[in-house]
Amino acid sequence: MDTLANENLIDNSSREDFAQNSLVLVVPENSTHNITSLQDLADPEIEKISIGNPDTAPVGKYTRSALTEAGLWDKLEKKMVPAEDVKQVLLYVERGEVDAGFVYMTDAKTAEPGTVKIVASVPVSTTVKYPIAVVSSSDNKKEAQEFVDFVTGEEGQKTLQKYGFMSSSKQ
Repeated sequence: MDTLANENLIDNSSREDFAQNSLVLVVPENSTHNITSLQDLADPEIEKISIGNPDTAPVGKYTRSALTEAGLWDKLEKKMVPAEDVKQVLLYVERGEVDAGFVYMTDAKTAEPGTVKIVASVPVSTTVKYPIAVVSSSDNKKEAQEFVDFVTGEEGQKTLQKYGFMSSSKQ
């Protein structure tokens, strides 16, 4: 969104963050490992940890940052099983192909029932947030602003919260 704003491709006065997400650590539902925190991942019994590719997947960038700040990146790097995106990380955990994985809360909520459990919320220094704005060249600016108002309004926020998002707007 910053790139669009810098190129004057959006109406900056309409821009706002409409939702936030959180990074969570998940394990297979039937895991026999006692993983309840990031530090538990350093246990030698934990062999495979799936993360999104930090060079291409936003979830991977958040994960790398969180693990670096916790002083665990170098210790865990050899255990990491890279995935193209958050959905692939979740799939690895659902199938029990890894001992743990890092996904967004919203993705954890979409897991096949009975396959995944959330064991920890992962602190991140950069908030996982989603912006919305009206496109400058739109022929339907009034309708676009109505949509922005809906998404950031009470009904839109309730719908987003139902799917695991946290409010980030004026609500």
